[in-house]
Amino acid sequence: MGVLKNLHGMTRSEQKEFFDSFDQVLFEIKDSIDGKVNILPDKLSTIKYFGKIKKDVRYLTDNSGSKTETVVDYLHQQNIVTQREDVFRPIESVIAYFKNKGFKKEIFVIGSSLLKEELEHAGFDLAEEVPKEIGKNFRGVFVNNKDNSNVGAVILDHNFNLSFIMLQKAFWCLGSPDCELITINPEKEIVTEQGNILGIYLFNLIFIINKLKMRALSDTKYKEIEIEENFQEILILNGTDEQREDELKKHMNSNSSVYTYTSRRLCR
Repeated sequence: MGVLKNLHGMTRSEQKEFFDSFDQVLFEIKDSIDGKVNILPDKLSTIKYFGKIKKDVRYLTDNSGSKTETVVDYLHQQNIVTQREDVFRPIESVIAYFKNKGFKKEIFVIGSSLLKEELEHAGFDLAEEVPKEIGKNFRGVFVNNKDNSNVGAVILDHNFNLSFIMLQKAFWCLGSPDCELITINPEKEIVTEQGNILGIYLFNLIFIINKLKMRALSDTKYKEIEIEENFQEILILNGTDEQREDELKKHMNSNSSVYTYTSRRLCR
């Protein structure tokens, strides 16, 4: 079981040692599908406090439907000073993953036009899209069962026009043992009989973030604690009582330390 500590119960020297141990903070943005960011006042004051003490605050969003610049604009509207390179989005993680592998095959994308545009801009080839109509009989489905041997990955993201024929082509592509399935928005890796399906958070942790000098900033939502279990130390907003302590310990990684705090006391 990991270690649960109350930041306010530590001595000043212990607090200083803790704050000196990192120079970056990762803050997960819970935004809506249109990219708008609404940050609770307590979290907002905490973000500004870390900026005041010269810590770099980075932002992780699960929104793949908005450009990075759009997310940055909304942060600026919250009076948060940040740069484009401080915001991590799912597609940037996927691109980093493919480039790290030296990926050369085609990608079949079930997702937004923005997702496809960014993949092509990064230099990747997309597989032929399926037709919007397949005719009046089931035979039309099999017209798309062409040679998919050059498809090396299927990416699944939000798609408001999802159809049976899209899924059918994805299944045909994934029939090859060399074809990977990548899902944009799961909050943990999904374990299957064939192996793991990787999602946004694992990609970010492996390919983008330097975890040694970064601390994850979260709240007491236990799902988020499990998401951030790859971090050795996590900051939990708003403190906790004894009942919540027991729940927190159940969800903590055995190798991690969780520090609880309240925003008002931290930012004084």
